[in-house]
Amino acid sequence: MIVDCHAHIGEGVYQTCQPAQLLAGMDASGIERAVVCPIDRNLAVDNAEGNDYVLAAAAQHPDRLIPFATANPWYGAAAVAELQRAIEAGARGLKLHSKLQGFTISDDIVNPLIEVAGEHGLPVFVHSGTMVCAEPLQVAMLARRYPSVNFIMGHSGATDFWNDMIPGITGIANIYLDTSLNNPTSIGSYCEAMGPERLCFGSDFPQNTYPVELEKLQDAVPDEKQRRIVLAETILRLLGEEVG
Repeated sequence: MIVDCHAHIGEGVYQTCQPAQLLAGMDASGIERAVVCPIDRNLAVDNAEGNDYVLAAAAQHPDRLIPFATANPWYGAAAVAELQRAIEAGARGLKLHSKLQGFTISDDIVNPLIEVAGEHGLPVFVHSGTMVCAEPLQVAMLARRYPSVNFIMGHSGATDFWNDMIPGITGIANIYLDTSLNNPTSIGSYCEAMGPERLCFGSDFPQNTYPVELEKLQDAVPDEKQRRIVLAETILRLLGEEVG
């Protein structure tokens, strides 16, 4: 089984991806399921519109798509209410993108949203790899603040912060890594240092293509058993699903 922990659907400014486009890409590469998040504009401003879009797509394809909601913390109490609404409607995780949403990932402004996710036992997917607002050490600060919440670090600091990853998150058991945008050497070093149980296969579709991301992982993690963990088991455990 292959489960993509990081895909986007919706009508965006920089990207647009319909569910049918994503599903076609998944089918062509043998991807059984994918976590879907709102796309750029919906991450930044029209949160409810984006959440409804991914929830509707997941409702139409419940065996293929896993919806993650978003909320911009600048909206304050309205953001908390929107996240609660989306969770009640079926969202299974929270996606934050501090670059698009205009805050630093370790800033206290995000605390109320993390607390909501924690109350529901949901994972939090955070963009990383952007200077000032989304650096791996900032994600580490956030994860230390909420040790009972599981964080998936999107892109694992790629491309500029690969050298911060292993020393920066060593000893922080609630950070998991997304493989998208990383080169095989980095992915392999993370797997060796942290174990495959801390890595999730991700594509960042439609920005990246499945054949490229899968080939990188094949090179980075040649051990079949370890690769199976990265390809599906880690994200399924984070979602509270049985792995058999």
